This record gives sequence, C-alpha cells and structure tokens, in this order.
Amino acid sequence: MTSGNALGDGRSLRTWVAALLALGLLAGSGCVSRHGRPAAVAVSPGGFTADVTLDSGWDLTGELLSVDPSGAYLLTARTSVSRVEWDEVSRIRIPDGDLSWRPSLPADPAELDDLRGYTRFPPGLSDQQVEALLRHHGQSEPWRASHGNPPSALPDTVGREAGAGTHARAGYPLADVEGLGGGGSDLVAAASRAAVRFASLDEAMLSGYRAIGPDLPGAGRHWVNAYLLMRGGLNPETPPFLTYVETPSGPELVGVALGRVLLGGESSADLPVAGAWHQHSGTVEEELLALDPSPEAGPSSHDMDEHAPGEGDREPRLTMLHIWTVASPEGPFALDNWALPFRRIGLPPPPSPDAARGRAAYLASGGQVYYRDLIAGLVSLEPKEVEAVDKALSRAGQDVRRWAEAVRRGGGVPSSDALVRLDDVWATLWRRIEDAVPSRAWAVIASLAS
Repeated sequence: MTSGNALGDGRSLRTWVAALLALGLLAGSGCVSRHGRPAAVAVSPGGFTADVTLDSGWDLTGELLSVDPSGAYLLTARTSVSRVEWDEVSRIRIPDGDLSWRPSLPADPAELDDLRGYTRFPPGLSDQQVEALLRHHGQSEPWRASHGNPPSALPDTVGREAGAGTHARAGYPLADVEGLGGGGSDLVAAASRAAVRFASLDEAMLSGYRAIGPDLPGAGRHWVNAYLLMRGGLNPETPPFLTYVETPSGPELVGVALGRVLLGGESSADLPVAGAWHQHSGTVEEELLALDPSPEAGPSSHDMDEHAPGEGDREPRLTMLHIWTVASPEGPFALDNWALPFRRIGLPPPPSPDAARGRAAYLASGGQVYYRDLIAGLVSLEPKEVEAVDKALSRAGQDVRRWAEAVRRGGGVPSSDALVRLDDVWATLWRRIEDAVPSRAWAVIASLAS
C-alpha cells in the first residue's frame, strides 16, 4: 500500500515522514503504518478517489475523507457527505493508488493505518469537522445505506467537487514564494488574500488543517496542514499554518505562518525576510507550552533562527515565519503579537502593548488554564500549593474581567490610568503566587511575572 509520490523538494517520503513525526506534526495521523514503513501520501491535499461496492450491490464513487475502525466517510457526487460501515462494504478500490481492499471484521488496524494515507483527513474526522462538512453541503446528517436511498436514484448534488480525485476546496496551487517576488510587502499582501479565504475556521477544517498546541497569549492557536508543509510551506496564499484566536464573536483568523522543515546542516538564511524566522527543535505540541526561564537552562528551543547551521543541528527543526494579518505593534513578522489578548476580550489594544500587559489581559480569556498548566510543567507543587495558585489565578481572572467591563463602560479604549490598574492586577497575582509556593519553586517561575 505504499506510494512512490514525489514531494515538492525532492526529499524522500521516508525522510519527510520521519522528520514530521519527530516534530509531532503527524502525531496520530496514521501516516506511518504499524509495519514501521511509510504509508501512501495523497498526491494532493484532497483524498484519493475511492470506488466502494456495498453488500447491497450499490456502488459509491467519491473522495475518501477519512477512515476509522468502524467505517469511512466519503464525499460523492450523488450522496454528498456519506458514511459507510465496514460490515456493509464488500470491496473498496483506489484506482490511482493501485489498491483493492476487502475489509475484514473487525477491520485490521495495520491495514487501516495504510488506508489513512489515501484520505484527506489522515488523523480522522472529529465530530466538529463532520458537522462543518455537513453544514457546507446543506446536510443534517450523512447519507447512509441503511436509509434505503440507492445512490443511482439521487441527483448529482456536488458535481465537479467530488469524484475527480480531489475536493475542489483542497486544490492548492504549488507556486513557490519566489513567484511572489520574495519581498515583505508581497508576503503580507498574499497572506491577506489567504486570510479572506480562511476567515471561517470551518473552511480551514474542510481544507485539512488541524489544531496543534495550546492557545498562546501572544501567538494564538496554530492550525497545521502537514501536506502543505511537506510541499515546501513557503506560499503565503496556501500557508501550512493558520493562526486563530477566540473573540466575543467567535474564532478569528489573525495570521498565517510559513514553515520549512530543516534537516542536517540546512539553514533559514536563504529564506525571505531573513532574520524574522524562529525555530522549533523539539516536539511542537509540547514545545509550544514549554518555557524554561532559568538562566542556566540556556536559550529556549523556540528562538529566532539567526544562527548558521552547525554540529547541533542534526535533528529535524521546524523554522517558521509569522505573518500577522491584523494589526501588530511590532510589525507583520513579529514573533509575538501582544495586541491579540486585547482582541480576545473585544477591546482595542493600547498604543504600544507590551508582553506583561498582554499576558495580564489574557487572564480574562483562557489565561488561567494556560498559566496553571505552564506552572505545573515547570515545578512540582504540593496539593495545597496547587490550590493556592489556582485560587490566585482565578481571582486575577475575575479582576481582569471586571477591569475590561469598566473599560467598556468608559468608552472602550484603555486609558493610561486603566493600564496602571491592569499592571496592578498582574503584579498582585504574582505576589500571591510567590507567597503560595516554596522559594525553590519561585526561583524557577519568577520570570513569568515579567
């Protein structure tokens, strides 16, 4: 079931799979089979076309969306979003992948792992993604054979969007960034076009993006499309990363990110906007929450990528360039955007929001959980100390929410006096935490207060 598809930069499929697994970007995706070999990777972000024959004698032809131990989701021209159970399927054939498979009961896990490589959503479809697909195609539930409606009796409802090998919404061009001129203004303009396309989080999920890591105070929640990263990751109109934040009106796209996996002695020096890239050298999901503020720990692995490749660069590294498509105080390519915490709570940011004020504002919209998890990852505390930290965070969150409400009543723009009060809430929080934890723990987490 393996595929010999050539990837964008000529690297072997085995090399790519190993690198992306090391970075945690294919975790749970099923892109490596239980036999320890790479499974097939679809030739586009859409799934392969599958011909499915049911025990009833009915045939379905359409894009293979996802598979799981019980069955599969497809998108077909007549039945739209469709669900088939393995105990209804006599054979599934993927012409372009040279695959013909008769499912056993229960389905063999190793065979399912190989089959996932032919789908649009290798990690599987969440309930939220299924609901988004159904809404997009005007359905309240998937078509099922048990409903008794033979596919041949139904009209062609999605036409050209299905049955042709890829879903039209996933048909990304493979243009490289050099075609855009490589200049900063060109990148921002192209990213803004992507922002229009992916303004809806539903659209991102339909196009194969999945959430990775936590919602960061100054960088939002990252959504990754591993296929686009494998194809080079340098076209801002089809970016491998999207960044959303939760606002009072729902999820908002605030930026995109380009990405390149560096192997061996490779460097980001030849990439556009050199000096603005940062790199991850550990598992991305874990590293996005990791922070070691102790002086003896050395630089964080989430650093600006300004060094030349050397002996320490043997492991795969992900280098990324943020392109903010909303106002960013330090420019469109800044590592962090400290206007985002104010955006989350529906307030305009102050003229020059700094990190401390941004982190304080974040307490009103998820920051309590983020800082609790961050502290727990840095130090080990006794139950009563954990309780005291949680109490301090909860109280600070309430104080910031009251602060934000007072700002709204006063016209909606934080004044200088209001910002001083926000500073006081932040400082008080960390004084309470310092009083609640032993000195050895405080020495590790004290820099979080700055």
